[in-house]
Amino acid sequence: MVASNILQYESKIWATADLLRGSGIKESEWPSYMMPFFALVMIESRLVRMFDELKLEIGAAALAKISPGDLIELINDKGQGYNVYIFEKNQTLKDICQNDKSFDVDFEAYLRGFDGETKDLLGWMRRRGEVS
Repeated sequence: MVASNILQYESKIWATADLLRGSGIKESEWPSYMMPFFALVMIESRLVRMFDELKLEIGAAALAKISPGDLIELINDKGQGYNVYIFEKNQTLKDICQNDKSFDVDFEAYLRGFDGETKDLLGWMRRRGEVS
């Protein structure tokens, strides 16, 4: 596994910050807009790495034959959380963002695809009045 250097994204992060400031968002409010997305990307990255390690450990072909219920149990044993889109549909935020026609629906389903504990961590269900 190759670790990526987060500094490679520095220019994109600052360009996004400039875009937000140009849209009338105060610099002091910027973290409240961006931090949830950083947390989401970090969680997804951890899940993708864990799933890649699981593929190496078990074998991708064997993993593909496991039922969704057994897959959930196997991944829960790793203690990293779960997301239907990542593990069962093999899609990430990047994939969802590439389809602007169904982004809203796909993004909502992506967020709903997380396990309850991860939704709580992200604060997603509290904002929507849902319970895990």
